[in-house]
Amino acid sequence: MTLRERFEIKVDKRDGPHACWPWTAARLKSGYGTIRDGRQRRHLLAHRAAWLLAYGPIPSGICVLHRCDVPSCVNPEHLFLGTLADNNADMRSKGRGKNPPTHRGKNNASAKLNGDSVLEIRRRAADGEPQRAIARAFGVTKSTVADAIRFRSWAYVRGDSKAPADGAGAMNGGKAPEAANQGNRDE
Repeated sequence: MTLRERFEIKVDKRDGPHACWPWTAARLKSGYGTIRDGRQRRHLLAHRAAWLLAYGPIPSGICVLHRCDVPSCVNPEHLFLGTLADNNADMRSKGRGKNPPTHRGKNNASAKLNGDSVLEIRRRAADGEPQRAIARAFGVTKSTVADAIRFRSWAYVRGDSKAPADGAGAMNGGKAPEAANQGNRDE
């Protein structure tokens, strides 16, 4: 039996020519299908075999990527070639891998604050309100408040606030910068 014949009997094409074609035979834990090459008795990833059968040889050092992001899919319409860098960028853009993109600020589903509340926290701290009281008012921890004040989190949020842009006011115990520097003026 040829590679093409063995390949075709292991593909589910019932959903049509434009749908994902799941690999129905052996799969790795990652979900990618495998097939024996036949001649050299080595395993090929099924989506690479799909490309090879549909379009010909894959250049050395080139990856076969999925547009559909379904590891078991072997529909050649869903595949494209790219470098390892392209593959890693594609993986990160789809939120996979060890370091998926972080969703900062309000785009983080776990965020309890938004840009306006961070500016309000910074304003209240600059006015001298204790961080513990601010934390209670916003339903967050004191360390969350401290991080927002010191620009360790939400650093990209800037606005009309008495907190200085460099976060120095937070280093003065939450006091307004003017009050903290009164004794240090060179006049």
